Amino acid sequence: MECSNVFVILFLVVYSLYTCCGSIDKLRFLETVDDRIIELLAKPKKRNAEFILDQIDLYNHCLFNIVEIMRLRTPDFLETCRSFIDTRGPACIQQPIDEQYLKQGFDWSDEKLYEFQLLFTQTFNLWDLFLETFMTVKVDYRTYVATEGTVSDEDHVKLR
Repeated sequence: MECSNVFVILFLVVYSLYTCCGSIDKLRFLETVDDRIIELLAKPKKRNAEFILDQIDLYNHCLFNIVEIMRLRTPDFLETCRSFIDTRGPACIQQPIDEQYLKQGFDWSDEKLYEFQLLFTQTFNLWDLFLETFMTVKVDYRTYVATEGTVSDEDHVKLR
C-alpha cells in the first residue's frame, strides 16, 4: 500500500472517530490501538515493521483529537477522561523499550529507528498535553459552574 493511501485511511479513521463516535468509544478505540502497539513491541517481526509505526502515528492522532474534544468541556467526556487517567493511561509508553531488540526484530534501518523514536517522543508529549489539558479544563469547568450559579446534579462533574 502506498504511503499516501495509508495517510488517507488514517485520516478517514480519525475523522470518523472525531465526528461519529461517543466519547467512551474514542477512548476504547485508543485503548485498542494501545494494546496492539504493546503486542507488536513485545514480538517485533519484519512484516510488522511499517505497521507498528502506522499504529503509533494513529494513536498520536487519536490522542490529539481527544485533547481537542476535551477542550469543549463536556462533563461526560471529562469524567471519561478522568477514568482513563485513573485506570490506565497510555500503557505503551509505560513499557520498557529495548531499541536494539526492536531494530533487529523489525529489521529497521537507523532511519526507521529514528522515526520510531520521534513518534514515541510525540506520544509522551501528547500524553503530557492530555494531562495538562484535563487539569486546565477541569479547573475552568469548576470555575464556570461556581460563577454561573446553580447547576443540576446531571450537569455536575464528579472529579477529584
